[in-house]
Amino acid sequence: MRHLLFLFFLIIFTVQLVAQESASKDKIILLSGESYFGEIVLKTDELIMLKTETGRKFQFQLSQIKSIEKTTFESSKNPTDDSQSTEALYSENFGGSLELSGGICGTRNAFSTSATTEISMIFGNKKINGKDLFFGVGAAYQIIFPAALNQSVNFIPVFIRMQSVLLKTNTSPYVGLDTGYSFGLTSGYDGGLFAKLSAGIIHKIKYKSDFYGCVFAGVNSIKTKVEETNESVIYNYFGQTAMTSFGLKFGFHF
Repeated sequence: MRHLLFLFFLIIFTVQLVAQESASKDKIILLSGESYFGEIVLKTDELIMLKTETGRKFQFQLSQIKSIEKTTFESSKNPTDDSQSTEALYSENFGGSLELSGGICGTRNAFSTSATTEISMIFGNKKINGKDLFFGVGAAYQIIFPAALNQSVNFIPVFIRMQSVLLKTNTSPYVGLDTGYSFGLTSGYDGGLFAKLSAGIIHKIKYKSDFYGCVFAGVNSIKTKVEETNESVIYNYFGQTAMTSFGLKFGFHF
């Protein structure tokens, strides 16, 4: 399931890499060595905005730019050696995240408040219609350490992520939402649908990479041994319950 979702998502973005006709374009070369092709649509004393043939817009601070040139290049089928091809330009919008989270989780009728940790990998589109809106798919490995058990409880969440950066500054607040399905790996624990909200701060390191930290809160439907008391009688059965979680998350976009 995880591999099928990733393959489907990768195909969607590969389709976007279509060939373009030869044309004279503005070429922006950054201090980092990266180069971008398109048409300059806005230039001020502080920034330059570049628009590609597909309508995507890239914004650069003048302090980031080494030089601006006019260049004529062939389609992505025949790129030159000393500049990025059209495919390379489009690939700038495709990126990923590696993140680590830790916190507490618990259920009302299955196990008490317990420590949990999770490592995730996400791939997706960094911008949609020129806006700082990340959309992608990811998978994670979650470990829970219930105090009453001698073993950990493990899940593999597979999810869709939407994340919006609120300000066009190097350091900005952001909000995010993960929704998906969590697969149980431990005997006696089946997974289910889940949703997780996050809010925090993101700091741009370079044009293509940034570091972020946030707080998160989530709810996960799981199926396990549930204990309920009714009129002083204790009932045990295998059933559905909700697991809530809270904590901190740190990650790196690349």
